[in-house]
Amino acid sequence: MKTRPVATHNTPAAFTLVELLTVIAIIGILAAIIIPTVGKVRDAARSAQCVSNLRQLGVCAQLYTEDNKGYAPDKRFAFYKQLWPYSGSNIKWDSDPNPWGNPPTRCKNTIFECPSVYKDPFTNLRSYAPNYHGLRSPFPPGKNATSGIPVSKLTAPSKTMWFGEVCNGSDLSPNTNKINWRHNNKTNALFFDGHVATLKYDKEIEVPANIYDSLFWIGGSWL
Repeated sequence: MKTRPVATHNTPAAFTLVELLTVIAIIGILAAIIIPTVGKVRDAARSAQCVSNLRQLGVCAQLYTEDNKGYAPDKRFAFYKQLWPYSGSNIKWDSDPNPWGNPPTRCKNTIFECPSVYKDPFTNLRSYAPNYHGLRSPFPPGKNATSGIPVSKLTAPSKTMWFGEVCNGSDLSPNTNKINWRHNNKTNALFFDGHVATLKYDKEIEVPANIYDSLFWIGGSWL
C-alpha cells in the first residue's frame, strides 16, 4: 500500500535581533540624511518667496513714486497703507497701522510678510521695513528723516537699500532697528533701482564704522 507523502511547510525564519537592529540603524541613518535636506529645501523655498515679495514691493513702491512727484513712500509703518492700493488687494485699508505693534493681520500671507517670519521668535512678526536714512541731512523745510525721499537725489540707487528685513521696529537703521539675517545668516534687500539681492552677513553692513560713508544706507543728500 502506497502512502501519500506528508507535505512539508517551510516556515519563514524570523528576523534575528541583529538583523532588526541593523534595519533600525539604516532607517536612522537615512532619516539623519533626509530630514536636514528637507529643512534646507524648505528654507531655500521661503527665501525665494521672500525675494519675490520684495520684488513686488519694489514695483508697488516705484508706482507710488511715479504717482507722487518722484517721492518714495514715507518711512516707518506708513508705507503699508501707502503701498497697499498698488498690491492688487481689493480690501480697503481704513485705518493707519500701529507703529509700535505687529503689522495688521491683513498683511499675513501677502507680499508684505516674509514666509520665514513665524519661525523667528525675536522678530515680533515684523517682516519688511524701509531704510530710515536713504539721504543725508540737512533737511529742507517741512522734511525730516521720516519723510518720503525724492528718488532723484540718490546718486547710487543700485547700491542703496530701500526695503529690507527687520528684527524689530518700523524702519531699518544700523543704530536701533537692525537687519534680520533670518535666512541661514543671510538677508534679502530691495534696492532703489528695483533689484533684490540676497546678502551674506556682513558686520560693515549691519553696523558700519561711519554710516555717512556707507552707500548701502545713505545714497545721496537732501540738498
